[in-house]
Amino acid sequence: MRAVGRRAPFTAAAVCVALAGAASCTSSGGSHSSDGEGPLFGGGKASASASGRPALPAQSRFTVPKGFDNKHGWTEAVTSPQSRTHGSWVVAPHSGVFVQAMNNDGKVHARSLDGGRQAWTFSAPTAMSGASTDIRIASDTDGEEIVVIVRDGRTENGPLLTVDTVHATATGTAKAIRHYTYAGGEVGDFAGGLLITQRAESRVVALDPVTGKERRVGQRPTSVKLPRCREQDMPPGASCSAEGTAQFMTAAGPVSSFEQSSYCDFRWKPDAYLPCADGFAVGTAWNTGKVAPKRAASATPLAVAGGYIVVDWTLFPDARTAEGSKKDVVAVHDLDDGELVAQVACDITDPAVGNGSVRELAAQSTTQLSPSGEYLVSGQVGFDLAAKRGSCFAGSAKSKGITLTAVDDSGRAFGVTRSTSRWADTAYGAFPFDFGTEEEAVPTRVVETDLRTGVTTPQPKNTAVPVFTSKDTGLFQTSGTLAAYPAVSRRK
Repeated sequence: MRAVGRRAPFTAAAVCVALAGAASCTSSGGSHSSDGEGPLFGGGKASASASGRPALPAQSRFTVPKGFDNKHGWTEAVTSPQSRTHGSWVVAPHSGVFVQAMNNDGKVHARSLDGGRQAWTFSAPTAMSGASTDIRIASDTDGEEIVVIVRDGRTENGPLLTVDTVHATATGTAKAIRHYTYAGGEVGDFAGGLLITQRAESRVVALDPVTGKERRVGQRPTSVKLPRCREQDMPPGASCSAEGTAQFMTAAGPVSSFEQSSYCDFRWKPDAYLPCADGFAVGTAWNTGKVAPKRAASATPLAVAGGYIVVDWTLFPDARTAEGSKKDVVAVHDLDDGELVAQVACDITDPAVGNGSVRELAAQSTTQLSPSGEYLVSGQVGFDLAAKRGSCFAGSAKSKGITLTAVDDSGRAFGVTRSTSRWADTAYGAFPFDFGTEEEAVPTRVVETDLRTGVTTPQPKNTAVPVFTSKDTGLFQTSGTLAAYPAVSRRK
């Protein structure tokens, strides 16, 4: 396993604004921006500061946690004034750029995180009607980042899916490295690669956006060897295995889910409990049956980031009660070999405060590594990877859950807690980036927590949500606007 802080087989979308419960983010068009050379969002003119960064007008100086200078930086609208739907945007952290789909015509622009000046623009080559645009980031083992632009719409010939890849460090008018078209294509969740289904052609294609390699994925289920079966119930010649079906792609290969349906217990029992397994395999390298903590039978992949996969484990065979067997352990594993990196007991599916289950990649949109890679936040858990320690922020009967949204190199993490029960049934890991209207605001409160000590501090009620931190810049969102402010201090 590679050392913490040196992991860069790819970077999944560092930040992606997602509607509550949404699987992905699509562009709605109508974005407005300021780059220090013209009008700022909300009006006003920029004035030069001693540091050379543009000074922001008062209306663009949002309340943010300590350590960031909200008097300088830049702002950009990430919501159409006519719609609550949020545009697709990401951050390429190593390249230091913010990338957003400007409209559904396939126009994309990138700007520098530090200062906000325009870095490059791109126009998709294929005209489509009724299109949506989604943007993701992938990176190779050397850390070079690729912007992946996925568009789904129609041409005169019918439904069409297109994929364009662009160097994150491009300048001026960017050109696509590669351009792909898939007639009638449907794309699944992004976790470092694309799994594209063309139903009319009975074809599934795995696309590696970094190398450009395409390969067919068999539509027939694969066989996954299970760790345990009730052997005395098995007839001669039966195998302890289950069928696996590819769900999404990663840099380590396809992730295929499986479910055991025989030679196991569907309900808890006090003696010799052997729960039916449901889990996943990563390529042919490993499956969850081989790496389960405390022999847990159920595993759900919550997110993939920076060479790690975050997994929710439950159904523990040695539990003394049925309720105890259903408790959750959330763990970070090495994506390449499944080795356990860190874990924490965290009952994220407790029916009293959650919805009893989580879906695959539920926390992908709120999963981030700190700039150095030493800390990781994912949904309602945070990890100090160097110390191999986790912290749980799930809700309970006595406290509200905290959904984490960003973390810096000191282990200072940021997140939100819902101040009413209105969002109690929101899918795990999702954050209600729909801030509502002036008449009816979504009730949330920003909090700061220290992953080293566990101390949590509520922020003022009007604090903008931190959604990304680099060594030099913090990104914050409030209502339909994103603001980038320079970092002015970091804890040692």
